[in-house]
Amino acid sequence: MLIDSQSKIYEKPETGVYDAVFADYVDLGLVTTTFKGVSKTQKMVRLFWILNAKDSEGNYFQVVKRVAASMFQKSNLYKVVKGMIDKEPVLSGPHGSFELEDLIGLNNQLVVKKETKPDGKVYANIDSFLPAKIKFQVPPTFIRKKDRNDDNTAPAQAAAAGAPAATAPATAQAQAIAEDEDIPF
Repeated sequence: MLIDSQSKIYEKPETGVYDAVFADYVDLGLVTTTFKGVSKTQKMVRLFWILNAKDSEGNYFQVVKRVAASMFQKSNLYKVVKGMIDKEPVLSGPHGSFELEDLIGLNNQLVVKKETKPDGKVYANIDSFLPAKIKFQVPPTFIRKKDRNDDNTAPAQAAAAGAPAATAPATAQAQAIAEDEDIPF
């Protein structure tokens, strides 16, 4: 896989309150991170929300948050889920598991804070969750990671076979993605 050093820089949403829908999550597997000189390896997950706001090219903004894949009560994922559903998450099984798939399509209002770090990188981070004011659906052009081929496009066979609009091809490069700060804690 060739990686271009001139990756597209995605436009970030301004600081504010946005209607949003939880659109996807991706299991990143074991990820090694370093914070304040201390390295640790842990299972991580990336969460995706689509905002009901568009960038200058007419694409919906996406806000992304990477967290440890843990539902321990003090974990960031637990706090995110609690904020999204506005109550304590009900965990199942002996190890306290939670199914993220159940959150797909959930609406919230997100308080997004745009920040520029000393290295010049700009982030649009989720500051908090509010109850939804409107029903906003995942746009039909959005393709979940699990539904993509290795080249990050939807299967042409599914589109040709009349698959639902949510799996139709989309310009993944045109999606406006706002990465969160990758500080593990």
